[in-house]
Amino acid sequence: MVVAVCVVRVRWWSRQRHSVVDPYGLARGPVRRRPGVLTLEERGLSNVLPVERDDLAAALWGTLVVATVLDLATTIYALEYLAAVEGNPLVRMLLGHAGYPGFVAAKLAVLGIGVTLWRVLPRHQQLAVPAGLSLPTVLAVLVNATLFV
Repeated sequence: MVVAVCVVRVRWWSRQRHSVVDPYGLARGPVRRRPGVLTLEERGLSNVLPVERDDLAAALWGTLVVATVLDLATTIYALEYLAAVEGNPLVRMLLGHAGYPGFVAAKLAVLGIGVTLWRVLPRHQQLAVPAGLSLPTVLAVLVNATLFV
């Protein structure tokens, strides 16, 4: 039922050609909305999350930074002291050519790309960046942690 309501609302909004006022006052004039794009408030989903969007973004970015540091630390420790082998062939090649500084630079480059995407994407898509980068990083930390058991 909820899906049907959302589909009907998307179709109704996609037929509308109108301007909306920028709720944050960042635009110089009226903001043009792409047809079919709804904000959380218009979808009626703004009350679904128990936290504010900015708090959730801060938590996701914090998780990403902590997971990246843990991934670096556990990977370097496992490679140095446990005679482990890097599973990612690209990172293995990078470690062979540039060593640990290249590995750290690659991790920082991924974070930089994430920040760039965060700034470029529309506000309603921004949370996907830290969430999408955090998931594989946290999984890598968990895989590395199994080597210590």
